Amino acid sequence: MLLRLCKSLAVAILLIGTLCASPVFTDDLELEIPYFPEVVFRQSPLSFHLHRNAQLPVHVLQNGQETRVFPPSSSSLIEYTFSPDESAVMRFYQASPEQAWVFQIICPGDAVTLSEKDGYLFHGETPVILMPDHRLPTPLDRRWETVHLIEKAMQSHKPSLGAVVGFLPENSSLKVFLPQMQSDGSLELIPPHPDAWFRVHGYLLATPAQSSCDFLVVEMDLFDMERGMSPQTWFMKWQFLLQQLQSTLSYKDGLLFGPVYDETSSKWKDVLDSALKGLARAHGLRFVDRSISPELWKERLRFQLGKSYLLP
Repeated sequence: MLLRLCKSLAVAILLIGTLCASPVFTDDLELEIPYFPEVVFRQSPLSFHLHRNAQLPVHVLQNGQETRVFPPSSSSLIEYTFSPDESAVMRFYQASPEQAWVFQIICPGDAVTLSEKDGYLFHGETPVILMPDHRLPTPLDRRWETVHLIEKAMQSHKPSLGAVVGFLPENSSLKVFLPQMQSDGSLELIPPHPDAWFRVHGYLLATPAQSSCDFLVVEMDLFDMERGMSPQTWFMKWQFLLQQLQSTLSYKDGLLFGPVYDETSSKWKDVLDSALKGLARAHGLRFVDRSISPELWKERLRFQLGKSYLLP
């Protein structure tokens, strides 16, 4: 968590500096970027905060093309904001291009190998900014539900659950439950990468580069928020993960298991439940509400899946 701590300290120093008299900077002051976002929606404003030598210009390059030059001025603090629409490599430098700050903006489906350091995502030595699509759930249309019911009634038989891929924590109780839903077919369980501090990062690190499955199972919990991730960042990163899984696994159906709340976390239930239901629907998954008793949600789930699949 050293990088996260340094980033917070740098932002605090900048805020204090803006309240005090402007210091005198020398020519050897190096360019610093104390703030950049970890995740941003496509076509939404993305801001970098720069602390520079005010006597030198700052060059901004996007995918090798210079997009902005900040000329010398009396201010050492500047902000660069733009709205990205595609994957990009961003470079910021003053005196020399060889001494640049580099960031990589990635979209779901990009063939990028990720690692985590101090709670931040990297590609090699380059910090990564995730850029999911801001998907809203499609409105529920009862007419299409009627069409699906007629289609199912005309089927000669229901298929069983085929190849299932599950992204579950190591201690998940679903490891026992999921095999009970299959009469045949493969079941591959993928835990979060053990080196990741945050669970959603661990799933991104463990996602196969390219594969496929018939049915996807993802279990969400509040582990990352308990470790200090903000709710907004947590929700946006889960959107990126689900879009990454849609791109790489090409699943046809699946389940998104909601968190299990306790006395401490139950305050989040009313805020999160409607958002998580929309998150599931926007990514082609069925939401499983586990805030009720295990016996009840399992009974409801078997009844729901039994309409489409042959269960043991």
